[in-house]
Amino acid sequence: MVITYVLDTSAFIYGTIPGDGEIVTTPGVYGEVKDEQSKLRLDMLEGLRVISPEAEYVQAIAKLAGATGDDQRLSATDRDLLALALQEKTAGKDVELLSDDYSVQNIARKAGLRIRALRQKKSKYGIVWEMRCIGCGRAYREGGKASPEGGTCEVCGSPLRQKKRFATRSK
Repeated sequence: MVITYVLDTSAFIYGTIPGDGEIVTTPGVYGEVKDEQSKLRLDMLEGLRVISPEAEYVQAIAKLAGATGDDQRLSATDRDLLALALQEKTAGKDVELLSDDYSVQNIARKAGLRIRALRQKKSKYGIVWEMRCIGCGRAYREGGKASPEGGTCEVCGSPLRQKKRFATRSK
C-alpha cells in the first residue's frame, strides 16, 4: 500500500519531503511558508495535492483538542492538517503526518494517526493541559481552559496557570 504523507509547514522549511508515496497538505501551509527557499520547494513539488479537509473531520479534531486543552495551542492550519490526515485515514489510506509541533503530535496520537517528527524529538507522552492554582496547587482538569470565573482558584482565590500533565506514554 502506498503511504500518504500529510506535510506540515516544517517539512517545507527543513526540506524533509519523502520521495515515495502520495504527498498532501492544506491551503493554510502556503500562508505559513515565509522564506523564498521554502516557498520554492512548496511550489515546485511535483505531485503535491493541496486539499481542504471536510468539516466533519475539522469538528472531530476540535473535539479531541478541546478534551486535551490543545485547542488553545493549535493554529487553524494545524487543525486542518490533523483533519486532513484523519480524513485520508478514514478513506482507507496508510497515512503518516510529518510535524515537529508537539500539540499536533499529541492530537494525532489521540486520533490514532501515525506521526513522524522531522528535526525535533518525537514527543514521548500524551499531554493533557490543565489549569493549576499557583497558591494551593489545586488542578482544574476541564481540558486546560480557564475554568472557574476569572481564572482564579475557587478554594484560595489565587490565579490559575496552564500546566501540562503527562497522560500516556507514546509508542
